[in-house]
Amino acid sequence: MFGGLLRRRGFRLRDERGLTLIELVAVVVILGIVAVLLVPRVIGRADEARVNAALSDIRAMKSVLETYYSEYGELPDSNNIGAVMQAGGIYWSGDDKGVTDPWGRGYGYYRKSDTEYWVASKGSESGKDDGDEIFATEKIQPTQGKPGDYGVALTTATAVSNDAATNW
Repeated sequence: MFGGLLRRRGFRLRDERGLTLIELVAVVVILGIVAVLLVPRVIGRADEARVNAALSDIRAMKSVLETYYSEYGELPDSNNIGAVMQAGGIYWSGDDKGVTDPWGRGYGYYRKSDTEYWVASKGSESGKDDGDEIFATEKIQPTQGKPGDYGVALTTATAVSNDAATNW
């Protein structure tokens, strides 16, 4: 429609189809900018989702422990924690087939006394007291942080894990 008008005024129209090099470079630059802006947000969300999943798992474990305590007046010891958790719907098997945290490691449980315990995940870095642990105690709701900041020592001497490969 406008082709004839443009040709009369001295403009040439190309019949070729496709992108010029400049157009292709512009598209690549735009895609690069979009990737730089979105990738960190997506990666951050994956870590946040893992933490939320671990918090949810530990909340469920805490609920099982509190229910057991209300029925029996004491917490389960390391010999029967698996049976107690399984009765509560959590597959705590003591081997690599049991429930694991979102980073693929076993959760830990430690009974300090008849009324005191902790249940925890080492978090993404798998160190102790490095700030990314997810844990709960009889007094503290599931949280992420340094257990030492809350007066909690993730004692390893008699802690048990639901995964034989994870040492506490």
